[in-house]
Amino acid sequence: CLMLAPLADAEALVGTASGQAASRHPGIDAASASAVRAALRRQQADADRKAAFRRVRTRAARLLALERSRVERWAAPLGGFESLAPGLARSMRRTRRAMARADSCRRQEAFHTWRRRVKDLWFQVRLVEGCCPHRLLPMRRRLERLDGLLGDYHNIVLLEAFLREGSCLAREDTARCLRNLRQRRTRLGHRALALGTV
Repeated sequence: CLMLAPLADAEALVGTASGQAASRHPGIDAASASAVRAALRRQQADADRKAAFRRVRTRAARLLALERSRVERWAAPLGGFESLAPGLARSMRRTRRAMARADSCRRQEAFHTWRRRVKDLWFQVRLVEGCCPHRLLPMRRRLERLDGLLGDYHNIVLLEAFLREGSCLAREDTARCLRNLRQRRTRLGHRALALGTV
């Protein structure tokens, strides 16, 4: 639900800042991470206050309950996997095209589009794998790993944007953290592309 995206992003950023400081190749040193986490927690609290004022969680829960009642009335097509395969093949082609664009231009927006396509395909596989559980399990697992890598990539993009816009660190510390995060993001992009082309 798009209404919940700012809350999810705020929560993910706090976790990303903590994870970057604790990783083997940290994008942010421990002292900077502490200052960044404090600033992110303030931002997260602000997002929570705005969401509470707008009753975002209540509205999202109501919309999800409505959708659930519609989903429960869905009827699976007859014909098993063969009737579902063309739709999955279309999603796979879209996902591969998005990956090719990310690989060719290496822009953050292209990686984000690729992540959305991976997530779409992953959801579709999860919806239909009951019809053919053993055939789709390897694909589902690979899509989960790919979504995790691309999610980490996206969270670093958000953290970089936060550091560029904010003033929670000295200029030299900000520049160092951004340089390290960019290197980390590049490594994640390479790993995602390697996994996507297997």
